[in-house]
Amino acid sequence: MQPLQQSMSKVSIQLNKSVDNLLFAHPHEQGETYFQHMVFTLKLSGQLTAVAFCLIIHGLIPAFFMTTASRMVLRVGEVLKTRKFSD
Repeated sequence: MQPLQQSMSKVSIQLNKSVDNLLFAHPHEQGETYFQHMVFTLKLSGQLTAVAFCLIIHGLIPAFFMTTASRMVLRVGEVLKTRKFSD
């Protein structure tokens, strides 16, 4: 193999390791596949978006959603308590 080809091969291997680390390392730490982790985070972001919506409406009209956001946040908190956390 020529030096340029060897160098390109090493770069390709390193790039593959970087992509694997970026996409798959954290989900694996959570005991999930990439797609399982993606589904979980999309559901969670949907729930938090709903919380934000309720808080905006409650801020404008305090009689609406008086306890909804708090209950929703507590539910999200319960789900997150079951998760593994890594720094």
